[in-house]
Amino acid sequence: IVVRVFFVSTKLCTTHTQYFARNHKKKNRKKKNGMGSCLSSQPASLKEDFVLPPSLQNQNSNREQLLEIIKHPQLSILFHKYLKTIFSNETLSFFMDVEEYRDIVDMPARKAKAHQIISKYLSRDSDTEISVSSEDLDKIKANVATAPKELFNKVQGTVFLTLVDDCLPSFFQWELYNSFITDPITRKVFLCGIRRTQSVNQLIRYTEKQPITT
Repeated sequence: IVVRVFFVSTKLCTTHTQYFARNHKKKNRKKKNGMGSCLSSQPASLKEDFVLPPSLQNQNSNREQLLEIIKHPQLSILFHKYLKTIFSNETLSFFMDVEEYRDIVDMPARKAKAHQIISKYLSRDSDTEISVSSEDLDKIKANVATAPKELFNKVQGTVFLTLVDDCLPSFFQWELYNSFITDPITRKVFLCGIRRTQSVNQLIRYTEKQPITT
């Protein structure tokens, strides 16, 4: 009886050891592959190998660098995150909304988008109001009924210069930016943690439509 009990106990112990060994291997595999698999739900443009745009490598003008960042699927989202930390993300969102507005061919849809932009960015009651002169605002409201493609061009140009002169230099000094462009692990952690908000989806749509100029 003692021998039999010992045999059964040994068999159970061996079974448990094998079970825990298999589970340990699975957990290690998950840890090893987790960083890559977490990107599986992200768009293809975020999974591509990171390449620093030529204008950033060559330290071209801030204007050229900003255009490259906005067109870059990964850097555009990183820039958007930075703007949120300094409470200026509405400037980039406005820029992107005007880009979408300009591409709309259907007139009723373009008029609807124009009213949406005015309500979202040019209204005193909005939480995402941007700074615009009363003269420019009056001109926009006077022409919104016909919704010309260039309706927001002047304000968009002003916003672009604000991003170039005020936001981009400090973005380049941001610790996360410097880690992002030099450290693959930092990039993967950041890209895995991206929340697909409306603004992020808008940037993804834009970068997929406007490939990086090399």
